[in-house]
Amino acid sequence: MLEAIESMPFIFPIAFALMGFLGMLAFGKFVSELFRLVQGLQSYGWTPVTARLTRREVVFEKGDSDLDTSDYYHVCIDYQYEMRNNTYTAHRVAFGLGEYYTQENQAQAMLQLVPLAPTLTVYVNPLFPKSAVIRRGRDLDSFLAEVAWLTFYVLGTLIFYIIYRQF
Repeated sequence: MLEAIESMPFIFPIAFALMGFLGMLAFGKFVSELFRLVQGLQSYGWTPVTARLTRREVVFEKGDSDLDTSDYYHVCIDYQYEMRNNTYTAHRVAFGLGEYYTQENQAQAMLQLVPLAPTLTVYVNPLFPKSAVIRRGRDLDSFLAEVAWLTFYVLGTLIFYIIYRQF
């Protein structure tokens, strides 16, 4: 085994380059999730406004070509609200919750988070009124999954580096 590794000295630089690239992607995703966590926490200070619910449904969307076989359920939530004499339309339910699901029951569960009423309270960013959410805060499950993924990546890279240093 050792002879095979020594006869291919280019394997480790290629592996390190690939791990570096994956690390940049992982770190970028982590920073993005961290930004959404901060936004979710900031939303607790946003201005409550009454909005009019204009759309609340789950739409089945089929892949649009022979190569695209990804069928999914799209949770469509639209609401309109006024702030500072301007009317805005928004779609976000909460930070960290998606709009697309592969299973209908997941999409229906997401839909149930939005009350079926003609009006509802939304929370608007006073500094950027185009940004609003129905549920303040952040879905911590997806953020913690990102933290766990990044931790495993860093540990794997560290173990790989330790092994590399032995050769």
